[in-house]
Amino acid sequence: MRHTDDIVDAKGDAYDHLDPPIHQRRGQLHCWRTALENALAEKDAPITDHHPLSMPPVTEPDSIADSLLPALVDAAKTYHIPAEYLYAVLDGVEMDLDRRRYETFDDLQEYCRRVASAVGLACIHIWGFHGQGTAEGDAAFEPARQAGVALQLTNILRDLKADAAADRVYLPAEDFRLSHYSVEELKYGMVNDGCLRLVKF
Repeated sequence: MRHTDDIVDAKGDAYDHLDPPIHQRRGQLHCWRTALENALAEKDAPITDHHPLSMPPVTEPDSIADSLLPALVDAAKTYHIPAEYLYAVLDGVEMDLDRRRYETFDDLQEYCRRVASAVGLACIHIWGFHGQGTAEGDAAFEPARQAGVALQLTNILRDLKADAAADRVYLPAEDFRLSHYSVEELKYGMVNDGCLRLVKF
C-alpha cells in the first residue's frame, strides 16, 4: 500500500528535479494494479504490462513491486483480506492524479475512505476481531472506517501549506467559503480568524 502511494507521489531525482509526468505515473499504477490482480488470481503475467495512455510506455521491470507482491498476496490469503480493500487504495491514490480540489466534505470523505479506511479495514483482518464473519464482527468495520477518515484528515491538516504550494487542496471548497478564508491566503501561510474557522470544520 505504501508502494501504491509512492508511485503517485514520485519526485524527480537529484539530477532531474522534474516530477514524472502524470501519464507515466498512471501507467506505473496500472502496471501495479495488473500485477496485483494477476498475483491474487495466481496468474503468471509480466509486471511490465503498460497502460494504453502511457506515453512513453513503462517498460522497465519494477523490482520493488516484484519483491513486495509475494508477501502482500500471502498476507491477503492468510488473513482473508478482501481484495476490494487493496483495489480501493489504488482507486484512491489515482484520484490524486485527476483531482486537486473537493467541493464538499462528502467528496473528500470518499477519497479518505479509499486511501485510509481501506487500509484500516485490511489491518483489522490481520489483527483479528471478535465474531469475525458474523453480525457481531461486522460491527468492527464502521469504527475502522471512521478511524481511517480521521487519520487521513489529520494528514491533510498537517500538510495543508505544502499541499497548497503544490496546488493540491483537499479541504472542501464549501468550507473555505463558509470560513471566509481563501486558497490564496492558505498558500501564503496566513493564519487568521478565517483559517482557524476552517480547521475547526
